[in-house]
Amino acid sequence: MNSYNPLVSIIINCYNGEKYLKEALNSVTEQSYENWEIIFWDNQSTDSSAKIFNEYNNSKFKYFYANTHATLYAARNEALKKCNGELIAFLDVDDWWNFDKIEKQVKIFKDQSISLVYTNSTIHNQLNKNKKIFIRKKLPSGNVTSRILSNYTIGISTVILRKSFFQENKLFFNPKYNIMGDFDLFVRSSLLTKFYAIDEPLSNYRLHESNYTNMNTNIWTDEFELWLNENKEKFEKKFRKPIKKSFVYLKYLKIKFKILDKKYKDSFIDIIKFPICVEKFKLLFILILIILKIKTRDDFK
Repeated sequence: MNSYNPLVSIIINCYNGEKYLKEALNSVTEQSYENWEIIFWDNQSTDSSAKIFNEYNNSKFKYFYANTHATLYAARNEALKKCNGELIAFLDVDDWWNFDKIEKQVKIFKDQSISLVYTNSTIHNQLNKNKKIFIRKKLPSGNVTSRILSNYTIGISTVILRKSFFQENKLFFNPKYNIMGDFDLFVRSSLLTKFYAIDEPLSNYRLHESNYTNMNTNIWTDEFELWLNENKEKFEKKFRKPIKKSFVYLKYLKIKFKILDKKYKDSFIDIIKFPICVEKFKLLFILILIILKIKTRDDFK
């Protein structure tokens, strides 16, 4: 019989999340691992989120209403203060978990050198009803800083972390970010501890029109650029190649979003200036494909 049975505090930050909230909550109540609590941080929602949450009438469900509406990462920090568990998990209101997610991750924490365990995820596109595995390659474990700087593969809803490690090292979310806060915290954490990755997709990410990141691509790229510029000196000596690759990826994203914003002429000029690499040809392919589709539509008008 497994004697390791730590309490897992599950942080659910919510602001007007009524549409998908029940599915998220049900995925917790149906977990095979039973020693958990939900820390529900209501960031002054104006919809029926609180009503839905309180309908469960479950002593493991703990409701907190924010005194003021805060940024996502300031709200996450407030929720962290309410956690009683040895381990802390995060679940966004529009995501949900497989029934055995917590059980499979908790087992890994028997190794005291591990302070964060994350998993792969399945992406469900609500727009075209398609689904796909987030990462097809093996996820990085151990000392992962270089790997996640080069290719960030950690979804917040897949993560469980050891609370004592983060408290002792004063590792919290930086509230100045709106989107990049997860990346920032986990990169800083990776410098100090080992991560463990479960390649199996145990979390489900819903891609829909109201996803904050998808609605605010300019904020995403601005924050990524800010983070790279502020941390370049700190990381460049030891992680020169990954940082360089991140700057290339930033340029790639900016051009991609320009294409999606229909700024085709500017995009083409930027692609010509882009360094020779796989991303350059990806961008060119995307641009040509979109232009051909537009021309085809025009021909049939």
